[in-house]
Amino acid sequence: MERRRRARINGCLGELRTLLLQSHIAQSCRRSKLEKADILELTVRHLKALTQSNGSGSFAEVAMSRFYAGYSDCAREVSRFLSTSDVINNTRRFFGD
Repeated sequence: MERRRRARINGCLGELRTLLLQSHIAQSCRRSKLEKADILELTVRHLKALTQSNGSGSFAEVAMSRFYAGYSDCAREVSRFLSTSDVINNTRRFFGD
């Protein structure tokens, strides 16, 4: 059980390390020398910076706000497409809607 827990932790730390290096957040650190503590520290700093740059509200609130905004944009776009689609309009005429 403990072995699986440690494997999960190490897997997630590996993913965080890769994301940090890909996003150039960890440029100042040498790629081969990013220890677990360094990965966690850089991640915390990055999340704090994201939260502060997005104004007030927690990171989760900002993420949910962005999700809802994207969902609403998508729903509007689908609605606009369906209202202008010839296939939908022809189907409505055929069924008498």
